[in-house]
Amino acid sequence: MNGAQKIIKLDESVVNRIAAGEIIQTPSSALKELIENSLDAHSRNIQITVKSGGTKYLQISDNGTGILRENLPILCERFSTSKLQNYSDLQSINTYGFRGEALASISLVSRLSIQTKTRDQECAFKVKYENGAITEGPTLVAGNQGTIISIEDIFYNNPIRLKTLSLPSEEFQRIFEVTSKYAIHNHQVSFSLKKFNENNSIKTLPSDSPVNIIRTIYGNEVANSLIDINCADTKLKFEMSGFISNGEYSGKKRHFLCFINHRLVESKSIKKAIFDEVYVKILPNSSHPFIYISLEMDPKNIDVNVSPTKHEVNFLNEELIVSKIRETVEEKLLALREVKKLFLQQLLPNASKVVATDVSSDESNKTYAKDFVRVDAKSQKIVKFFHAKQNINKLSQINHSQSFENSQSHYKTCLNESKISEKDCNLTSINELKDEIISRTEEDLRAQIQKMTFVCLANESKALVQCGTILYLCDTYKLSLELFYQRAVESFGNYDKIDLAKPLPIYDIALIGFDMKECCWEESDGPKTKLAEQVEVFLREQRELLQECFNITINSNGDLESLPQLLPMHVPNISYLPIFIIRLATEVDYEEEKYCFKSIIKELASFYAKHSFTSCKKDSHFLCESILYPAIRKNLLPPTKFYKNGTLLKLTCLQQLYKVFERC
Repeated sequence: MNGAQKIIKLDESVVNRIAAGEIIQTPSSALKELIENSLDAHSRNIQITVKSGGTKYLQISDNGTGILRENLPILCERFSTSKLQNYSDLQSINTYGFRGEALASISLVSRLSIQTKTRDQECAFKVKYENGAITEGPTLVAGNQGTIISIEDIFYNNPIRLKTLSLPSEEFQRIFEVTSKYAIHNHQVSFSLKKFNENNSIKTLPSDSPVNIIRTIYGNEVANSLIDINCADTKLKFEMSGFISNGEYSGKKRHFLCFINHRLVESKSIKKAIFDEVYVKILPNSSHPFIYISLEMDPKNIDVNVSPTKHEVNFLNEELIVSKIRETVEEKLLALREVKKLFLQQLLPNASKVVATDVSSDESNKTYAKDFVRVDAKSQKIVKFFHAKQNINKLSQINHSQSFENSQSHYKTCLNESKISEKDCNLTSINELKDEIISRTEEDLRAQIQKMTFVCLANESKALVQCGTILYLCDTYKLSLELFYQRAVESFGNYDKIDLAKPLPIYDIALIGFDMKECCWEESDGPKTKLAEQVEVFLREQRELLQECFNITINSNGDLESLPQLLPMHVPNISYLPIFIIRLATEVDYEEEKYCFKSIIKELASFYAKHSFTSCKKDSHFLCESILYPAIRKNLLPPTKFYKNGTLLKLTCLQQLYKVFERC
């Protein structure tokens, strides 16, 4: 039928869903709206908790003014707001929100619950919402002043949007970036971000300066390169302040934080002027600066009502203001280069004399005690070879009534290595993963790690190592996680095999996994026996892929027969096998090749990196000294993030110790 169609007015529920899809595109976009609500409520403490990258659970808690009891019935209705009353108010708006669409949109794509208390209320009220309407409450509960907003199962009613989301780790990284930007700009507010049941990934205090927060989040290298910039123009009615990296900093990733009247925006004109017209002349190819700028201008000169997400704004005299900003950045960087050039010219006349004197002197070749390294990173201990056989033959048991590691069943599994012939892997997806590893490698840190010598275990998760003259405290799990990920990518399709002496039923393994705390099983998920059956059936369907690419062998009966060998002499802690099997079935997207391989490799790395350091100190010491850290020294390509996430913490150096003890 090709004739003219009748125009009908869309149902309000359809309109609402379409609008919600524009505003809430990812968990991080939902979090952005909620952070802005908390800041509008004059909060001074904002706490964020995330589970599965925000797809399963996202909670934000603040100590702001709270929400009045009488406002709760219309809180999640579209265009309900306390921030403006008529259109002319947009010309003087000084809050983040004004549309009244954020909470309504969130309630349309998730299961939303809100607990709130104002200063004058005796108790808090808790309400649950779906599709813009109250489904439960308000009920009286105990609580402090402020608001707690919890989002569960985002996009549960939009499976297509849910499938387009990235891996949970990547979605969490987006949440991390959003939180970081607001924490830096609102340094007078305390921010914390953490994954469910884990330590804080971000923790700031109201006393922290923007530079200290940048140091905490992005590392010393970025913070030490920062220079402050300021400019203002009374005619154009704007002021600009912020921090930019100097011409010597060369980052692997572009960082651009732009706030206009305290609103986080993506200004293409400002970004282009700074990156493409200034830094491109200074930095080498594939290098990027760090930019944080804050503009304040007359609200009457800004149109904030440009896009539903409020990511873009238009303002008067944009071309002139952007030109002024570009000139300020350029002048600041050029001035620094001139100062450095003058300093070098003052040193040069004496430089040749110093060099000539040093060459003729015997003292120049002398290594002082404070600089003398007495360990050799390449040396090996004979004890390593005594433990080789012992490490391969490990026993594990399985029992439904007890924990995996303490069971007394008749299943006894002996893990034995077997070699396979190597074959070439020319898959584009794997080559892209290899390129990603190389592109984020920090060469200076790699040079340090190649001089690494294991000293001792500090506790069950940390070790002391010496790199040249520097003593580091290392996070063994984080180092192992990256090591096994890289090994799995590099050896893709060519893994050696760990054969199990007796096959382990996938059903039994999964059933034990659902009993483990780490699984976070809830009654609403369904019976454990049914879930275990689903895991077995699904993995049997994927067994050809798992065997061919990863040496994870599952027979036609649904029994696990082998695992890949990622590191010589190393076997994974079988206590964590149940969680690995469950995640292999539930957390991997088997549809798209690259993401399928990447997520399986990540799950393998997580499984193999989990070591039990509490059962036997002697075995733990051997594992670290003779297997893990030698492999880290030899094979690891450390990413830049190791500088800022606590993986390697510099404790002291020989020069400092010499000052204290006068000997080393």
